Amino acid sequence: MRKKILAFFLLLLSDIAVIFLSFFIAYFIRSNILPPLIPEYREINLLPFSIFFENGCFSLVWVLVFAYEKLYIKRYPFWEETKILLKSTTLSSLFIIIIIFLTRSEEQFSRTVIIS
Repeated sequence: MRKKILAFFLLLLSDIAVIFLSFFIAYFIRSNILPPLIPEYREINLLPFSIFFENGCFSLVWVLVFAYEKLYIKRYPFWEETKILLKSTTLSSLFIIIIIFLTRSEEQFSRTVIIS
């Protein structure tokens, strides 16, 4: 029983860490790799990366959708889990976009930041 609880919390923490890692990689690509390649990106003023930590509640949306899809308690074959993950990440992204537009915080987040 303790093994299952430990595995659950490790999986949960690793998911949150990977979500923030993906934010960091996207931010790094957008701020350091794209500007030398595409001149138009030099003119875009990016928000500091700390804004992602201030709005860390968005990672909670992913975790809640993953929990709803029972990804933390049930094991699936590889392709079935891949299909569920694709569906879950799509739903999570849509929920986050809806939350941002309904709370009118799009002044803080541009639509291009949301899409990338």
